[in-house]
Amino acid sequence: MHIARLRLFAFRSHRDVRLELGPGLTVIHGLNGQGKTNLLEGIAVLALTRSPLADSLSECVAWGAPAMRLTSEVQRRDRQVAVDIRCDREGEGQGRLRRQYRLDGQARAARALLGALRVVCFWPDDLGLIKGAASGRRRLLDVALSQGAPAYAEAAVRYRRALEQRNAALRAAGPGGLRSAVQAWDTALITHGSVLIADRAAFVAALAPLAALALAEVGEPAPLALAYRPRLSAGLDPGPPAPAGPAEAAEWLAEAIRLAWPVERARGQTLVGPHRDEVEVTLGGRSARAFASQGQQRSIVLALKIAEVRLHRLALGEDPVLLLDDVLSELDPGRQAALLGVLAAEGPRLQTLLTAAGDGPPGAADAAHLHLTEGRVEPERPAPAAGAPPP
Repeated sequence: MHIARLRLFAFRSHRDVRLELGPGLTVIHGLNGQGKTNLLEGIAVLALTRSPLADSLSECVAWGAPAMRLTSEVQRRDRQVAVDIRCDREGEGQGRLRRQYRLDGQARAARALLGALRVVCFWPDDLGLIKGAASGRRRLLDVALSQGAPAYAEAAVRYRRALEQRNAALRAAGPGGLRSAVQAWDTALITHGSVLIADRAAFVAALAPLAALALAEVGEPAPLALAYRPRLSAGLDPGPPAPAGPAEAAEWLAEAIRLAWPVERARGQTLVGPHRDEVEVTLGGRSARAFASQGQQRSIVLALKIAEVRLHRLALGEDPVLLLDDVLSELDPGRQAALLGVLAAEGPRLQTLLTAAGDGPPGAADAAHLHLTEGRVEPERPAPAAGAPPP
């Protein structure tokens, strides 16, 4: 798939940007502070119905604007799909938002838009994905799975609601509370949590060999391994191997909730379940979080993103759109060249939007180039490579 047309109206710094895009690599370059990241963020909102860079869509509406609108025409393998998100201010000033979601012109619930446009995103903060907290690695799984599996997205929403209610009940019951105070929420946690655990485990198992191959392609010879570790204990142990499916996951989670009750009652918090799960990443048999160099960790993150693209292709029959925000500035020249080589090998089937400061990266002369200045986007011919004759 690829985005054929895009419009961002009153989205952050973009008052009204309209673009026609083609497949393959497009480099969006310009000085810092001109709205390059905002452009990719708008595309991500169309795909995910929320911003990966903000707590709320209200932060994305241009200051003082009464409404924000994002639209895209997405060319799928067999048809074209129109995705439309509109947010209107309620009341004066920076009031609450009334959100409207449309798919092919028809009003739909937000979750119905998931999968119409699929994206794999890299943001500069993702460079901390390996060394950072487990929540970042869980988020990678949630974003990928929600776009490809509506049942997963539904289970994730229901699990979060049940978790919030159970935690509230634990706090209200206090250290001397009875188990009956939270049992109503245990069933929901087990029902929806087992879906998350099983789907995440299957996703990581499929992603692992693709990530190992991609890591070699970006120039890191050490073998990479991924393992999904459900957190089914109130302690700090790494968790058991991944379950065989939802039924086994439900059995494990039910037993974990039963055993954790005394500790959860004392702490007033749910301590087991997929909200605490981990993705274990090892390089050369050792923890990448503890032992990989900064350069190796960056290469692993890139490998995970490339592998995610390829897993979408294998599982769903279409490429997602790859969004790379300022990825090259954090890479040494060797890793820059390796990444551009991988993108070139993917060819026009993979639409990639890559932001870069200045004139854009060397080695991307065959890409389409857009120049961004104060929210205005204009096509631009890239500068010829050193020693090449002028066009």
